[in-house]
Amino acid sequence: MTGDDLILATLTYYLELSEGWEPICRIIGKPIPKEPFPKANDAEAIDALAGKILIEAGWRWGVVIVLMGALSYGLSCALFRRQVLIAAK
Repeated sequence: MTGDDLILATLTYYLELSEGWEPICRIIGKPIPKEPFPKANDAEAIDALAGKILIEAGWRWGVVIVLMGALSYGLSCALFRRQVLIAAK
C-alpha cells in the first residue's frame, strides 16, 4: 500500500443515505440540521418529477400544435382568397 492509497483509505467514507443527516454530520463535525434530509433520489420524488416534466412537455407541445394549426389555417385562407381574387379578374 502506497502513501496515496493510505491517505485515500483514511479519507474515504461510505454512507447509506437512508440514514439521513447523522452520519454525514458526524464525519464533518457539524450539528444535525433541523431540516429533513433531502430525498431527491427516492422513487416517489423521481416519479413526481417525471410527472411534472411530462405535464409541462404536454402543455408546450400543445401550444406548438395549436400555433402551427392557426398559422396553417391563416395561410390557407390567405392563399384561397388570393386564388379567388385572381380567378375573379
